[in-house]
Amino acid sequence: VELVIKTHRLHRFFVHPLIPSQYLSLSDCDLGIENPEYSAWETQDQLLLSWLQSSLSASFLARVIGCKHSFQLWEKIHLHFNSQTKAKAQQRNMKKGDRPINKFLLCLKTLVHSLNSIGYPVSEHEQLDILIEGLPVEYESFISLINSKPDLFSFDEIESLLVAQEARIEKFKQSRGYFHCGRGGRRGGRNGRVSIHCQICNKYGHTTSICYHRLNPTYSFTCSFHKQKSC
Repeated sequence: VELVIKTHRLHRFFVHPLIPSQYLSLSDCDLGIENPEYSAWETQDQLLLSWLQSSLSASFLARVIGCKHSFQLWEKIHLHFNSQTKAKAQQRNMKKGDRPINKFLLCLKTLVHSLNSIGYPVSEHEQLDILIEGLPVEYESFISLINSKPDLFSFDEIESLLVAQEARIEKFKQSRGYFHCGRGGRRGGRNGRVSIHCQICNKYGHTTSICYHRLNPTYSFTCSFHKQKSC
């Protein structure tokens, strides 16, 4: 469509069109005598409107009901695709950051609603992908569990589990801060870093209390625990 418009120099009909006056004088208006230039413009405009409508899908036509001129329809098309492009960019860049998990989930739902409203439905699986991509590294154990068992929980259940996981992480951070304060600000481990080790997944950086693998009944953690003991 864009190529045809450029080839035939039709932008003047779609973008800030210069519409001739329908009547040249009040007497012409009373007599119903139209300006010939307006009549020519209207004929061309209606041909272009019909052409644009024929190039749209039936589902999209329902969104542009009420457009009486080609420039009105063209503006609706541009607004739709600009909104879609913006929403898709937000989808790719959706990150939790420092926001509470509830606000992050609310932003995700708002984005999904926006995409749905412009004809770009987002499935639960796609929502889950966006959610996982936006979580920081401290949710790694949670992400590992969801990726290993994607059909184990519904999206609503995952939201509830995330809120609970956030509470555990915050509790752990507070207890760690209290420990550092009580020890006179000294820290264990190399280069002043805390070497906290999880005996469930055998990874560093979190404790068993906030490891999400402990919620997975099929996850085998005995091998990692015995391996650590043998070392």
